[in-house]
Amino acid sequence: MLNIITPMVGEDLYETSSDNSFPKILNDIQGKTILEYSQQYLKTISDSYRNIYILPAATNNLYSIDNIIRRIVGDQAVIVGVERSTAGALCTSLLAAENWDDEDELIITSADQLIDIDCNKILSCFRAANVDVGLISFSSIHPKWSFIKRDDNYKIIEVVEKKAVSNEALAGFTYFRRASLFFELAKLAIMKSRSINNVFYISACVNEAILKGVVISAIKIETNQYYNFYDFNAVSRFNQ
Repeated sequence: MLNIITPMVGEDLYETSSDNSFPKILNDIQGKTILEYSQQYLKTISDSYRNIYILPAATNNLYSIDNIIRRIVGDQAVIVGVERSTAGALCTSLLAAENWDDEDELIITSADQLIDIDCNKILSCFRAANVDVGLISFSSIHPKWSFIKRDDNYKIIEVVEKKAVSNEALAGFTYFRRASLFFELAKLAIMKSRSINNVFYISACVNEAILKGVVISAIKIETNQYYNFYDFNAVSRFNQ
């Protein structure tokens, strides 16, 4: 089974503006919420899969986000409520552990991005190459992203957060061939305190995977195939 985890505990997802009293992910752009845009590319997957969303309980109760999710992806969506904030997407994603089996595939994705791809083709490429950890990258040097660092043989040797060590930035998409591998890598990252400013990013798992020597690959897409609604200015620019 393929499990798609969307961690949604981060406070930035629920920011409001003077022009909009609703959370950022519910901002309406051309008849669609940002949350809908973020889920769009997943609908190209032909395999059966399970959607798992991890939400702050208080915000969910206020805006009934679980009902909105079910209107987007169907009643089979799994909703995990969290009573307090977590130490980042890595920790949040671990809260979905009771919903997967060790041999399941995982995708961990973001709720405030638009990726214009055929996800089925991406998965097929990763599976055909027996990739253990799969990434999607695009060209950028803006320090708001995480970046892939490669050696002279084009091998991935590190993922660096918020520092442009290359011009190959990462989209909010990480594939794990086995859920048990993600769980192992996440535990290692936490035990080694691989946080940045007390935040555990998914990139910490990727770096542990590099140390472990498993197969890691990144598929590069065109820059115009990726858009992140990281703040209300980005929302406004997309809406123009």
